[in-house]
Amino acid sequence: MKSSKLILLSMLLSSSLLLGGISAHAEEETPKHGASIKSNSTVSFEEDNSQTDPLDPTNPDDENPITPLDPDDHEPGTNGPLSIDYVSNIRFGLNKASGKNEIYWAQLDEVKESSGTDIEVPNFVQVTDKRGVWKGWHLTVIQDEQFYNTAAKESLKGAQMKLMNAIPNSKDGGEAPTVKNPIVLDPGIAQDVAIADVNKGSGTWSVRFGQGDDEAKQSISLEVPATTTKAKGEYATTLTWKLTDSPI
Repeated sequence: MKSSKLILLSMLLSSSLLLGGISAHAEEETPKHGASIKSNSTVSFEEDNSQTDPLDPTNPDDENPITPLDPDDHEPGTNGPLSIDYVSNIRFGLNKASGKNEIYWAQLDEVKESSGTDIEVPNFVQVTDKRGVWKGWHLTVIQDEQFYNTAAKESLKGAQMKLMNAIPNSKDGGEAPTVKNPIVLDPGIAQDVAIADVNKGSGTWSVRFGQGDDEAKQSISLEVPATTTKAKGEYATTLTWKLTDSPI
């Protein structure tokens, strides 16, 4: 009886080993199909030398550029991948001559929206960096000479202009440049306006003087001493804004 059971067990084991061997051999014999191949994908860039439109410094919108109401009195914006797009003319208007120390405030900039609507905005300067390699930039301003009355042949001696409440703004989401506050102008001496360190200041940035209209109305001043000669007529000067392609 025992020998019959041993024989049966031996037969079962042999069958199991045989089937396992057949199964393993069958798996080894089954071929595996598949393939792999690479394709290329490329993109290229070139410098954009077009001119960038000035935008509202409080609410920049590419679809609604602005233009000055006195376009013939403005130098056009510069072209190129790093550009000064616009600078407000600083107007202190008509004032009564005075024998006191006086502070005069610049008027708001009058511009026209693309819809044709005339609006007032804070005085501002706009810079665009579309180089694609963000090396930073440096914006300065220099008052070329003291205010001068050509008809009277008189300078506005001791007068000093000051730009305050500078605020950087952009629609493009880059990291903001550092702005100087206040900017005190001394004829013939360059002053920092804004500095974009490496990886900052990409896209279009405005530096406006004043948060809203009320503040902007008292953000650019001209202080004139009491003893300064104030002859009848217009005194004028020019400001030169310079943009260089590094933070230094």
